[in-house]
Amino acid sequence: MKKLKLVLFSLAFSLLMFTSCTNNESIIENQQQTEESESITAALAALTIQFDSDGNVTQTDNPAGNIVLDFCFDFVYPITLSYNNGTAVTVDDLNGIISILLTSTDQLYVNGIAFPFNVETFNNDTNAIEVVTINNEEEFIDLIEDCDFDDIETCECFEIYDPVCVEITDPSGNTFIVTYPNECYAECDGFEEDDFIENCEEDYYSGGGNECFEFNFPIDIIIENGNVITINSLEDFGNATYNVYNFDFVYPFTISVYDNNQAITVTINSVEDLENILEECNEDYNDDDCQYDSTSLENTLIASCELYNIELYDLNGNIVNAYNVNFNQNGEFIVTGEITVTEIATWNITSTNDTLILNIDGLQDFGLLNGSWIFDCDDDDLEFYNDSYIIELDCDGVNEDCEECGDEPIDPVCVNIDGTTVVFDNACYAICAGYTEADFVFCNSGNDVCLPSAISDALTNNSGWSISDYNDSEEFVDYNITFNSDGTLEWMSNGAVFNGNWSASENSVNGNMLSLSFSGPNLQQASGDWMIIDCDLPCSISLLSNNGDEMLLSRDCD
Repeated sequence: MKKLKLVLFSLAFSLLMFTSCTNNESIIENQQQTEESESITAALAALTIQFDSDGNVTQTDNPAGNIVLDFCFDFVYPITLSYNNGTAVTVDDLNGIISILLTSTDQLYVNGIAFPFNVETFNNDTNAIEVVTINNEEEFIDLIEDCDFDDIETCECFEIYDPVCVEITDPSGNTFIVTYPNECYAECDGFEEDDFIENCEEDYYSGGGNECFEFNFPIDIIIENGNVITINSLEDFGNATYNVYNFDFVYPFTISVYDNNQAITVTINSVEDLENILEECNEDYNDDDCQYDSTSLENTLIASCELYNIELYDLNGNIVNAYNVNFNQNGEFIVTGEITVTEIATWNITSTNDTLILNIDGLQDFGLLNGSWIFDCDDDDLEFYNDSYIIELDCDGVNEDCEECGDEPIDPVCVNIDGTTVVFDNACYAICAGYTEADFVFCNSGNDVCLPSAISDALTNNSGWSISDYNDSEEFVDYNITFNSDGTLEWMSNGAVFNGNWSASENSVNGNMLSLSFSGPNLQQASGDWMIIDCDLPCSISLLSNNGDEMLLSRDCD
């Protein structure tokens, strides 16, 4: 029977790969001798990033659906760990590790492990997962350094399902196939085009179903040890297969194939039947030709209309909201709802395997417009969609007076919106967007005080920095952060010193940026690329993420 790969990634990008894991049966109290280990604390802190607060795998951080490839290594269970209060526990599986991650606090956390223990790691030279024995803390430190958790950058890949596959050998010498959602994710894990196998559409398995079919649960699978597991949901599938390399379906089972939104039940009697369905889906997904490329579509959005009306629909055709928007040549995306509510974000057009994508980032009040939107080349209008909504752009739907603005000469006027200067081609367009002459300002940025050089000087030449506010919470205010001139940072928790990295830079689209990377517990959620929206140097820096998170980095200047 042909083996199927483990990856579970939905074309609709909505698969939940894990349910909350709080099953204490995976943890057994044990008095086996352990040694204090900073490495186990650092490893568990880094592993926390792979899961959300409920213990679910975060999809964008786990595109391969395999802990060895997405994280760095996996423990060979059982292992024995110890808490900072001296209690030792034996952990039998990954569920036990997740339970520890969910229940650890600043007062109670794992700081010890019993040596020796084994881990599974990926060998890039052989494309094989190998078992390595860790005999002592020094070897554990070497493993953590090889993983290079501090310097891992988040891959900015678009959510387009155009799968590529790589073949990997598991520790038993058997081969299995890992499917990445697209080439970008595979390259982020270090694979190159030469590593991709042919006929990926015949091999890939998308665990959540996709746009043309869904699994009809319950179904049964056989995992590597021969056990038969009944799967009742997508969550069950994630739990059963996330920590194995190969599994087989138990045939027959049924799926629902969708044709014009009508579900048709189809019986799958063999792996060949499933591959045929998947191949048909892949062909249907990729058979569109488009008259635009990324450049011509971008130029169309800029030139065709100064002020668009966007109507947002759900997949049932019900209108959800409507906005006025500007696509500016400098990458600014300006949204106006009610006259008094205006936001500025960023936009661009990208192309992945002939699929054109409109990318919008940075909106808060109009957050439904954030994300990657697939351009519908089959529609005569400017229409885009994702897995939840459809947006239609209409120039005719805007105030008719705005149509006359195109006949007036270019005479730029500027409006200040939340500290950012927005440029309109002329006063007519600004007034059509809801502003008056009283709102016009000089056309300069006004943000030079927050240049990267000034930010860097303030961070490195002053001590006592902390995250005093994170989304209106002061939970991180007690962690002092030291910013070093070599781009590293240090902070302390529970007597342990943790490291990280930082940099300040200028981005042609998003403006001035501050990039932060924290190892260890507590501060990981502050890692990422932050837009510098305001500063009062050398006392405070106001930051905003693409997801809408707000953070204030400050120090006591009294």
